[in-house]
Amino acid sequence: MRGVIVFALILVFGISSLFAAVKEETVAGKCMTCHKEKSMGLYNQWFQSKHAAHKVTCLDCHQANKSESDAYEHEGAYIATLVTPKDCGKCHEKEAAEVQASYHATAGEILDSKDAYLAHVAGGEPVAVTGCQNCHGGVVEIDPNSPNKLSLKSFPNSGIGRINPDGSKGACTACHTRHSFSAAQARQPEACSKCHLGPDHPQK
Repeated sequence: MRGVIVFALILVFGISSLFAAVKEETVAGKCMTCHKEKSMGLYNQWFQSKHAAHKVTCLDCHQANKSESDAYEHEGAYIATLVTPKDCGKCHEKEAAEVQASYHATAGEILDSKDAYLAHVAGGEPVAVTGCQNCHGGVVEIDPNSPNKLSLKSFPNSGIGRINPDGSKGACTACHTRHSFSAAQARQPEACSKCHLGPDHPQK
C-alpha cells in the first residue's frame, strides 16, 4: 500500500511539473512570437545572439516576482523592463561580482557631487541628464502610475553606474548593448568611446 501511495505522489508531482513546464514554454514562446512582429530589430538582435543559441528566452532575463517594485503583469507573466546586474548575475555570477566591485559601478555616485550640482545650476536638468546621467547613470525611480513602473525622468537609463531599485549598481547594457549582448562588441574601442569623449576625459 505504501508503495502505491509513493507511486501516486510521484505521478502527481511529475504531471504538475510537466504542466508548469508547458505553461512556461507557452508564455516564453508568446513573448518571442509577439516581439518578432512588434519589435523586429530587438528580436533579430536576440535571435543572432549567443543567448538565443543557448535557448535563453525573454523570460529568463525579464521575469520578475510580483513583489518587486518594478514588476508588472504582461501577457500572463510578471516581468520587469529593467534588467540589472543582479538579474544577469543569476547566470553570470563571476562577471556580475566583478562589475559590482569595479570603479565603473560607482560612476553614478557623481550625481551627489559638486560637479553634478554645477551642471544642474548652470544648464538645468536637461543638461545634467545629457551631460552626466547618460554616461554616469542615475537613480532609477519607480512610478506606480507608469505602464512599466519606471519613471520617464530616470529611464531609459543605461549609464554605467546606474543605481537600480534592487540595490545593484551599474548597467551591463552600457557595454554589452541590448539585445545582442556581445562580448566582442564590448571589447571594441567604440564601446568605450561613446562615453570617454568629453573635454575632461578625451580618451577617444
